[in-house]
Amino acid sequence: MIEEIRSRENLPKRREGIVRLESFATDITDFGRIAADVLYASDSDFVYWAEKPSSARYAPRFLSAPLDVGKLLDKNFYDHLKAAVFTSATLTVEKKFDYIIARLGLDSNSKERIMTVCLDSPFDINAQVAVMSAGYLPSPKAGEFEAAANLSLETILLSGANKSMVLFTSHRALRNSADYLRDHLEKAGIELFHQDGSYGSDRIFRRFKAAKRAVLLGTDTFWEGVDLPGELLELLILFKLPFTVPDRPWFKANLERIEKGGESSFAKLSLPEAVVKFRQGFGRLIRTTSDRGCVVLLDCRVETSSFGRVFLNSVGGTKYRCKSADEIARIIKDWLKHPA
Repeated sequence: MIEEIRSRENLPKRREGIVRLESFATDITDFGRIAADVLYASDSDFVYWAEKPSSARYAPRFLSAPLDVGKLLDKNFYDHLKAAVFTSATLTVEKKFDYIIARLGLDSNSKERIMTVCLDSPFDINAQVAVMSAGYLPSPKAGEFEAAANLSLETILLSGANKSMVLFTSHRALRNSADYLRDHLEKAGIELFHQDGSYGSDRIFRRFKAAKRAVLLGTDTFWEGVDLPGELLELLILFKLPFTVPDRPWFKANLERIEKGGESSFAKLSLPEAVVKFRQGFGRLIRTTSDRGCVVLLDCRVETSSFGRVFLNSVGGTKYRCKSADEIARIIKDWLKHPA
């Protein structure tokens, strides 16, 4: 068709038609290549999966993703640079860069090309943050965990903080907590905001900031990128340690790939991935040098498991191992009442 149009020199808008058809032909070619890649699923460096539609109005989706994005970054990005600086508050696990270096393929050609530096926080974290762990609660894997955690949440959220945020790893657990807490908080004059599909995250966030006394229950979108300085957030509660659910296609395929290579998928991927997200969630609380607040960890594994210390060692703050929700409430009340 393009050649036919080219041969007709007197055709109106001939040049415009050729450009549009060439663009369309490129799109078709790219679509055919991508469709073949996904449907034949032949590249062992990729994981392929299908997703059911959320509604009968939509078709199923076929997707693919590279198992090791570091290889692609090294070939298509790093090789074209003279130098690059990677900087973030959450690049390390226990002040080591091993995980992010491997994940991003920064050491693909040579470890000698990498220079790292871990700078101290400009904040006096130990004086600004009290970190409480609820080792008295059942394991998050136990059936009775949620009911016990919600009882503790009620006591903790009524301890005196004006603005509190609870971060979840599950929408189902968030809904259950919202249903349990709603009446208790309302009686105390505390507004409850949570992600339920009725409002977008931005609108919920704005309403929470404008309220005098409020609790915000959030999942993934609130673990990072949320800025609540000063009195906009005094108490942060992490319902569970943020381990990725192992049935997600990309994550599951990478766990299998690591195990086939003779390494521990928990140590190499699950744990460092969770620690990075944990640090991102923790970072929602202290945003300026004058902020002061409390963090409560309802997941008893920070005390009872061998990997719990990795989470605690990755963040600062004055640590308290608490034996009851009442003890946590007392510490919060005292910490917020007596600034450093």
